[in-house]
Amino acid sequence: MRVISGKYRFKRLYAPEGDLVRPTTDRIKETIFNVLQGYVLGSVILDLFAGSGALGIEALSRGASFADFVDVSANSLKFVNLNLEGVDKSTYNVSKSDFLAYLNFCDKKYDVIFVDAPYKSDMGQKAVDCIIERDILADGGVIVFEHDTKTPYVPTDTNNYKIKTKVMGNTTAEFIEKL
Repeated sequence: MRVISGKYRFKRLYAPEGDLVRPTTDRIKETIFNVLQGYVLGSVILDLFAGSGALGIEALSRGASFADFVDVSANSLKFVNLNLEGVDKSTYNVSKSDFLAYLNFCDKKYDVIFVDAPYKSDMGQKAVDCIIERDILADGGVIVFEHDTKTPYVPTDTNNYKIKTKVMGNTTAEFIEKL
């Protein structure tokens, strides 16, 4: 696994092993960032369920101004911190927190939010619903929700949102843009 483009291009990334973490493949990451062109430069990023931090680090490499990395697993955060070595410390923050606790007390607005929860759970859906309910996404911002293709995303409030779907094998990415 590596950073695909930008300032940290070719930087090797490490991920915890086991069934609980499913790192985003380079192919899927490339597809996601092709859709996000025009959203990342200068943006504030939230990498929720950070795992290895690959999505947030890719965003920083491509010119995001700041990224928050959030995961409940101390083991995952060891890898996030390892992968952030060599990255300007003023451009990121790493937090050990349950996703709902973080979102419920969040007082920031994010331009891009990555939601890549464990596939065999409803945590991703709950996170997206909470982000929308708590109005954490900035106007014109995008939630990128990765989930198992077999488990469809069921939007609860789409009045002020436009949804674009990309299916990549077993992975589906929903791009939920706040209008």
